[in-house]
Amino acid sequence: MEDQKQVINFAEIEDAIRRSGYLLERRVGAVFSDNGFHVDSNPAYPDPNTGKSREFDLSAYAAFDLLGRRSSIDFFGVLVSCECEDNHQPVAFFASKPDQANLYKDGVKCSGFPLSFRASAGTASLVEILAFESFHHYWKWPIASQYCSFGRKNTNSPWLALHTEGHHETLTALTNVIRTRIDEHYRLLVDWGPEIFDVTNIRLHLPLMVLGGDLILVSEQGRKLRIRGSNYVQYRREVWRGETSEIFHIDIITEKFLTKYIAILHKEIDEIRARAESDAKKVLNSLSAISMHGKRKLTKDALRTICESPFRPARLKPPKIKDQK
Repeated sequence: MEDQKQVINFAEIEDAIRRSGYLLERRVGAVFSDNGFHVDSNPAYPDPNTGKSREFDLSAYAAFDLLGRRSSIDFFGVLVSCECEDNHQPVAFFASKPDQANLYKDGVKCSGFPLSFRASAGTASLVEILAFESFHHYWKWPIASQYCSFGRKNTNSPWLALHTEGHHETLTALTNVIRTRIDEHYRLLVDWGPEIFDVTNIRLHLPLMVLGGDLILVSEQGRKLRIRGSNYVQYRREVWRGETSEIFHIDIITEKFLTKYIAILHKEIDEIRARAESDAKKVLNSLSAISMHGKRKLTKDALRTICESPFRPARLKPPKIKDQK
């Protein structure tokens, strides 16, 4: 048991705080705030396994007008869910170049409406209709599905490449947060009522991990390993729930890259808005289809299905037929 007679002094307090992640969280939040985002520190979310309330480090939200219509504002928001880790040992990611094929479209997490549009081949998603693969960083950054950090038992033992529980918990928390945030958005839309379907309400969800220490990329060249420092990588994580799997792309960056990262986000936001405005007819056509469904009372799950597939015929209950005497 801790000796209650021992009291930490100010110098020890400063040392303990500097070795923790608290100051990193505050610095990251301040940078987002200075660059046009509303920051919420230590927001809560329900643990999907236990239902208990848990916290993550911060969220950063920015909202924009999507279509530039004079008569109304079409909402487009970017919600960054962020965990910060002041790692004292480098974190290494086994990275490769991203494929230019549309393999990463399922990793782009969106909620709201409209998310599906009429196309020559039937329907297309928001990612497809705006051709995210031509400008979004998911198709440009090195990508990894394995990582490790380093440790040793004592100063005389060799260094070991290992998985730390902290990294695993952080990445798991981010995927759980994104799922919760998407679910929460649809719940809010249901509560707001049918009049919201007159304008767009799209939200792009970005999971982010900011490292205070070093980030390393590892790649194989024949039998040789290429090891180099980097400021960014995207981590591809597959998560199974029941009999279905879901792909998440988590941005991993160093603190010193944060300002450039936010600049990348703003550039992508501008591109999304410009492409949506130039194809406003398709966006409004999809919005109109959703509005037709929205006249009736919807559950959260029903609204999500309609937002993702507005052109699918609604399943209506057969009419009751009166007995003829």
